[in-house]
Amino acid sequence: KAKEQVAILLAVGSSKTDRVKVVLAVGPNPARIYAVYVNNTLAVNYNPPRNCKPLEIVELEVPVPSPITLQPNSRILVRVVYGGGYVEAWGEVA
Repeated sequence: KAKEQVAILLAVGSSKTDRVKVVLAVGPNPARIYAVYVNNTLAVNYNPPRNCKPLEIVELEVPVPSPITLQPNSRILVRVVYGGGYVEAWGEVA
């Protein structure tokens, strides 16, 4: 079985829309995205998983889960769960 690889290129939150944009890069094999967490709280659960093609750049836009509110100039921790495990990155809030 080929190993799935996913990297977070960018994570940015918007205090105006209460949404987080996550830009992902997929490795040389297809990947399945299962969930996105913001500050350790589930933001979206993809069921069935979101399938990504090899070497694809994927932009996800997810709602910020309650009770989290985005404050300008704060930081958020974004975790993307995929078929090969998970990847985390800190992002800025505008």
